[in-house]
Amino acid sequence: MRWLPTGALRPSPDNPRSSVGNIEELKASIASTGILQPLLVSPAHGGDFEIVCGERRWSAAVGLGLQQVPCIVEVLTRDERQVIMLVENLQRSSLSKLEEARGFERLLELGFSQKEIALRIGKSTAHVCRRLRLLTLPAEVQGMVDDSQLSVDKALGYKERDQSAFTTDEQLHRSWIALRQKVLDIGDRELAQYLMSFATAHSEWLRKRTGRVNAGSGVLANSARAAITL
Repeated sequence: MRWLPTGALRPSPDNPRSSVGNIEELKASIASTGILQPLLVSPAHGGDFEIVCGERRWSAAVGLGLQQVPCIVEVLTRDERQVIMLVENLQRSSLSKLEEARGFERLLELGFSQKEIALRIGKSTAHVCRRLRLLTLPAEVQGMVDDSQLSVDKALGYKERDQSAFTTDEQLHRSWIALRQKVLDIGDRELAQYLMSFATAHSEWLRKRTGRVNAGSGVLANSARAAITL
């Protein structure tokens, strides 16, 4: 790990996130306990470093006037950087539906299958497929979905009676990913380990009780495991 000047770091143009969003809580956390999870950066031209993971932490540090931040430096190809950034961002809950869909699309272009994407980001294959289908809709409809004027189900033509399972699946993922991100921001790997143990046990309990694993519950352990390895 190295401490690098905040001025030597720069956001990646390949980051699927269009905005860092509200970072006030993160700034308060860093002001109180510091940055517990190092940023992942890659050497860039001119002696600077491109941020691969941790742009929100860097933005919060800059906002607080910090001169240095802890970093892990790795030499990565552009494709490697894109895969890491896409997976890291897609595991968050703050991406818009279209940002998420375009992230999935880019991973497909990089050679991943829908099933592989689902496993990497801790979501169901059905969720990935439905997000990708949004990209086939007219731009006007996509905009309505992204602005929450139209539900994903209605935009894709699903009947009301078909929606409950998918809605439950997405709500479960949304809550889980939000909790997971809090753990990442805090940087508590022990808590992440507890979450992974819970997710694994819950998935096994469902399997024994119903003979199958719910699409949402079955991937929670993968998501928690990713929280530890990021």
